Amino acid sequence: MYNHRNICDFCGSGFVSEPFYLYVKSFIDPESEFVVEKSLCSNACLNKCNKNRVRSIRRQ
Repeated sequence: MYNHRNICDFCGSGFVSEPFYLYVKSFIDPESEFVVEKSLCSNACLNKCNKNRVRSIRRQ
């Protein structure tokens, strides 16, 4: 059983189940690329986070 208490990076709720991970590639300039790991509480938050990311990409 997964015993670590985590906080969802999307909705802020606490959870003790194994997290869903989302990896987002980002950069400061073309030579400085890095990956951000987000820990999410559920598949629903994963889907919502992906939808928000797609919306922000389309706005650019």
